[in-house]
Amino acid sequence: MPVYNGEAFLREALNSLVAQTFVDFELIISDNASTDATEAICREYAARDERIRYVRQPDNKGAEANFQFVLDASLCEYFMWAGADDVWDVRWIERLMQAYRDNAALTFGRVAAMDEMGKIIRSYRNLEFSGGQTARSLRFIFQDEFEGKANLIYGLMRTDMLREILDTFPLGSELFSDVSLVYSILQRGGIVTVQDTMLYKRYGGLSVQMASQFSLYHYLTASYLLPYYIRYVRRTENQWLRALILTSIPFLFMKANFHRLKRVMMRTMRKTSR
Repeated sequence: MPVYNGEAFLREALNSLVAQTFVDFELIISDNASTDATEAICREYAARDERIRYVRQPDNKGAEANFQFVLDASLCEYFMWAGADDVWDVRWIERLMQAYRDNAALTFGRVAAMDEMGKIIRSYRNLEFSGGQTARSLRFIFQDEFEGKANLIYGLMRTDMLREILDTFPLGSELFSDVSLVYSILQRGGIVTVQDTMLYKRYGGLSVQMASQFSLYHYLTASYLLPYYIRYVRRTENQWLRALILTSIPFLFMKANFHRLKRVMMRTMRKTSR
């Protein structure tokens, strides 16, 4: 769990993790030099649960480096990032462990977005990508970026596989590197979704406002689309699949711009109707 100034929702997140039915895990918390009550909350929980290892960074390393830190510190065979403001069903880890099989590179549950008050504001579709490498890779690439596929980085995966990928493509080295990381995982195996357990991702306040402005900027300019799709080509190990993706880029570009224009128009209509 990488965290920075997470006092508002940290207790709720920690409570849902320590209550998991699967109990054989270590929770590593890396506090990115928080200036609020995050440190006191973490030390309180670590003092009463020996599975929690709390590390306070002397200065803010940045978000990507903090995510990398908890991975580097892990000694377990399997790994899962945990958002400091999220909530998990009590059987989340148990069910993801049960679903792990030979051809799965990552297991996940269903995901819903909630606001600062805990109200569900959106449920996402099934994020399963199975089958052969070509089929699952293309399904992932062609799925709309706004269907929550970046959330898959919060699934369960093998620690050694994740480290191997990040040695080549470090977090933060590309725009939207979380989506690219999931794609690299798909090159190694399928993603299996468990239908009866939920992750509740919290969205709200300034972060949503900033994301909305960022998305609107790219709706209008689409300046990132070409390098965004090119990196799929760079991360594809199969030469035939790489060529297929390369030839699909013009269609992907048009598809993305159509969806962006559609969303801008819908937002404008909602604002004018108020």
